[in-house]
Amino acid sequence: MKCRCPFIHTMHQNLISDTQKTKPDTTLFYNANKIGVGIMDSMCRKYSTRSATRWRPATVFFYTLDLTSINSWVLFKKATR
Repeated sequence: MKCRCPFIHTMHQNLISDTQKTKPDTTLFYNANKIGVGIMDSMCRKYSTRSATRWRPATVFFYTLDLTSINSWVLFKKATR
């Protein structure tokens, strides 16, 4: 069974570029980069700064802090290579 996943995007135009399977550019871009999303999720689980809170803004803050710290680490490693 084929999974249909809707994408909300602002970065890419809704052009068909894969002529054999007629997939939109957004789907092709996601499929090419989804391994990075999986790595980011696993690093967020491993190096989390979250605390137990039920207050929604704090949850969003800690999630943003996780993403920011991992992105800064990746940029640091790339700059010092």
